[in-house]
Amino acid sequence: MAVTAASFKALYPEFGDAPDALVEGKLAEAILRCPERVWGDLRDEGVGLYTAQFLYDSPFARHMARIDQGNDRQGVRSDASPYYGRLRQLVQQVASGYRVC
Repeated sequence: MAVTAASFKALYPEFGDAPDALVEGKLAEAILRCPERVWGDLRDEGVGLYTAQFLYDSPFARHMARIDQGNDRQGVRSDASPYYGRLRQLVQQVASGYRVC
């Protein structure tokens, strides 16, 4: 199942008021980062997380609460999104070829 603007907004209701054109643009950007032959069955989750991260980093999301977490030794920026940690885990899982079935 491919992620659409409507399905993305259902999974991430905090972006419900984002214009569909903006969500579709960020989805297209995320799809380029998640080739199906590499991501396999994790592709939709990766596309969703990348899209959420891209929207969070966009001017659209300036109104969203930013939690100052300080800078840690792994380079996590002080206003890291709530999606960043899970996205990093997923990218590592995909890159290592490790799958939990």
